[in-house]
Amino acid sequence: MWRNLLEWWSSYRHRFVPWIVLRMRARKSLLKAEKIPNVPAAELQATVGELVKYLDSIPVGVRRGDPFASSAQRLKDLENTHNLTEIMGFSLELRKSRIPKSGRGVFVASGVVQPDTLVALYPGTVYDAGEPVLLQSFGNPYIIQCGDGCYIDGKPTGISRLIYKSCANRDFFHGFTWCDTSWLNTKRMANPYAVGQYVNNAGPPEFPANVSYHEFEIPPDFDLKYRKYIPNVHFAPEKDR
Repeated sequence: MWRNLLEWWSSYRHRFVPWIVLRMRARKSLLKAEKIPNVPAAELQATVGELVKYLDSIPVGVRRGDPFASSAQRLKDLENTHNLTEIMGFSLELRKSRIPKSGRGVFVASGVVQPDTLVALYPGTVYDAGEPVLLQSFGNPYIIQCGDGCYIDGKPTGISRLIYKSCANRDFFHGFTWCDTSWLNTKRMANPYAVGQYVNNAGPPEFPANVSYHEFEIPPDFDLKYRKYIPNVHFAPEKDR
């Protein structure tokens, strides 16, 4: 029993908010030691902008893998997947992680990921420093803390799901959907790259990290037409950020 409890805590403690706060200083030192390359925010924003524009050009039924699609539409789906791979250079898929007891992981399904490339977006509710997130952190392996003290809750079920959907509906703006909610169901995703919460980035020595987290803000002047593909919403009402 104690062994199972210790294994659970070893896996979960890095997502438990008080522990995260206590370990933040050590985490910053580790990041400095690893010398993670700095990718300019403008470059990341440009990549996201290119991605969402292409996603918007694909019919909804095709983009989400409509199970009732015709044969011709399924062929079109394959073509769109190929084109998306050409734009991004790769496509992703979720399957059982090779790291023991780590659930699902993210794998490259096709193409090649070049160094300093945006691989995935981390979806979820964004909590600014001081906003209530303790309750959501219990039993939640999908909460991460950003360098500025914000938290992102990427859990697609339970209270985390309810809060995300509530905030998404609240921020509906003049006929424009403010964020993507399809990531809550990985079988019907509008943005197939909104899988960052499933990336296992700190495993045992035989599975060294091959990606790193980079933080950037969606600019206030981001076209409202494409906000529906951004898988994040703020817990507090949106304002210019």
